[in-house]
Amino acid sequence: MVVAFASPKFWLGILARRNPAMLAALAYIGYSLAGALVLTLPVMRDVARTEPLGFVDALFTSASAVSTTGLVTLDPASTFSLAGEIIILFLIQIGGLGYMTLMSFAYIILRDRLSPVQTRLTRSSFGLPSNIEMASFVWRATVFTLAIEAVGALFLWRLFRNAGTPDALWNGIFHSVSAFCTAGFARFPTSFEAYSDNGAMLMVLAVLSYLGALGFVVLVETFEAVAIRPRRLSVTTRLTLQMSFWLAAAATLFFLIFEPSIRSLPVASQLSNAFFQAMTASTTVGFNSVPVGGLAPAAIMVVYLLMFVGASPAGTGGGLKSTTAAVLAATVLASLRGWRKIALGRYVLPEQRVLQAMATLVIALFVIFAAVVMLDLTGSYAFDKALFEVISALGTVGLSMGLTAELNDAGKLIIVVVMLIGRIGILTFFISLATANAATEPEIMPKRDVIL
Repeated sequence: MVVAFASPKFWLGILARRNPAMLAALAYIGYSLAGALVLTLPVMRDVARTEPLGFVDALFTSASAVSTTGLVTLDPASTFSLAGEIIILFLIQIGGLGYMTLMSFAYIILRDRLSPVQTRLTRSSFGLPSNIEMASFVWRATVFTLAIEAVGALFLWRLFRNAGTPDALWNGIFHSVSAFCTAGFARFPTSFEAYSDNGAMLMVLAVLSYLGALGFVVLVETFEAVAIRPRRLSVTTRLTLQMSFWLAAAATLFFLIFEPSIRSLPVASQLSNAFFQAMTASTTVGFNSVPVGGLAPAAIMVVYLLMFVGASPAGTGGGLKSTTAAVLAATVLASLRGWRKIALGRYVLPEQRVLQAMATLVIALFVIFAAVVMLDLTGSYAFDKALFEVISALGTVGLSMGLTAELNDAGKLIIVVVMLIGRIGILTFFISLATANAATEPEIMPKRDVIL
């Protein structure tokens, strides 16, 4: 009995009666707890730090890395040794590349035990097309990830070396992985504010985060369509590319024209910083080249929107997802026109996709509301700062108005939960809690109208 209880097959059998979403949720919680335990070891602390690292701060740092968020309660550079930074980088890579491989691995293991409804919900919540071959996809995405991070590290190493930054090679590697995984962890206390005049560095970081936020499905399909076998891109890929372009372009133009902290920079730096701040919010990477707390209220509202919408499906970023926002916009437009079908471009969307988009929006708003209320109950925090940190955590962005460092232990644990929900996926997380009801659909019932 003991042997059977300890067998991996025993636990996989239990998980199989749930679904891959539950396996993913438990895995990320396990990664965060394991990372926290490792980070509390004395060898992980910087030699200048005498007091031990508390478990809550270690858990917050670990969860922030695994969720690729980047919110921190302590400055990583002055808190952790090189060994500690390596562990953080490893956790970031798990959160970025591991997200895709874990979801695919879970799906491959359990797919034969899922009902058709569970299969459809699982693939869509993980951002996986119905026609994708999982094992091949995992291999190609892994190669893409390591290649892009290596090239990014090479560029950043040269830029850090030219800027006279100490440990240029390690900084290049660390920030390349952090940028591509849209983690936002920086080895500098003020992120990249000291490099606001280094347009080349900001562009490299922005491009890395953009590639990570696009999603592995989009990257692989676009590369193969352009370089290997020319063909028309799928609707999802075209929509993702269009949404990411227009969001970044509109936000860049807004920051360039209306944000005083960017207009006060030298003319040569204004465009690069406006673009960088737009990309850092829309890709959910969370780096900043100007103080976030000093942004004008209108700019803060734009950042709210970008963080909430977030990145693309199956990418390393979080948020509502750009394609979900597009489906919601199409739903609103169809409702205003009195249409019974939801059209996106030249195509009619399946009803299930519309329902999932609406469910994601409602759940996201509920999580934000609940988290802000709980923060208010556990501490006296300014509403605007609490709202900003919660949206940043749910979108796995990492931008902060300075509240995270002031949180008490209860507040830190609340943000940890929100970050993990954002990393696992807003809809995916709640699917993992409701799989018993997701296994079967209601039988055909009579229709009744309700006045709205």
